Amino acid sequence: MGIQLLHGDQQVPEIIYSRAEEGLVLLVINRMWEISEDRTDVCSEDQLLQISTKRLSKGTTFQPHKHNVLKRDTNTTHEAWIILKGAIVANVWEIVEPLIHETVVRFGECGVVY
Repeated sequence: MGIQLLHGDQQVPEIIYSRAEEGLVLLVINRMWEISEDRTDVCSEDQLLQISTKRLSKGTTFQPHKHNVLKRDTNTTHEAWIILKGAIVANVWEIVEPLIHETVVRFGECGVVY
């Protein structure tokens, strides 16, 4: 079942958890309306991908920076889908169960599959 967490009064992305393995994240969906002027991390720090959203004004610049070296190991492929036009139906399946979640991901939204 997907749940929505609150960070202050801003909702953070929808998180779909495994029913077979407690705490295992299967899918995170970041909706277009969730993107604000504040940075929102779509993926938690323990994940392989670093994905964040933030609504920027035209002409916004960032100071040059580098990313820290951080060793991470994986035994599976993760992927991110960003919908540029139209919409997709996202079905979440688990090996031990049939369909556990279905949602629509629309233009400008992002789904991260773990």
